[in-house]
Amino acid sequence: MRRIRDKKQVEYWLQKGHIRENFDTENLPFSVCRFEKGEYLTRQGGRLAELLFLIEGEVQIYGIREDGSVTPVNRHEAPALLGDAEFVMGGASSLFTEARTTVICAALPMEPYLSLIHISEPTRLQL
Repeated sequence: MRRIRDKKQVEYWLQKGHIRENFDTENLPFSVCRFEKGEYLTRQGGRLAELLFLIEGEVQIYGIREDGSVTPVNRHEAPALLGDAEFVMGGASSLFTEARTTVICAALPMEPYLSLIHISEPTRLQL
């Protein structure tokens, strides 16, 4: 993974992905990440510190069982959001996300925002 920090390049990718249009909060600290084919964006059992907004490319999401078998979960092409489940779970990742092509993501750190949102115990709907 290569982090792109050049302000002009970051702004180019944010505009291309229409990322800022999804927020009413100004001056969010976005950076941009480039993943090459085969690199992992998330790892099962790892922690994800950022929400990743897929601007370009394709990813495969899967789990690996204790017996070593692979459980495919999903495949996403841009645009997509990665890390929403990890955000709710405090950063813990239960799956692998692998770049199937070169992938460009806008990255927004989770930590400053985790304390602002309280997730209560899940409730069961009565039907």
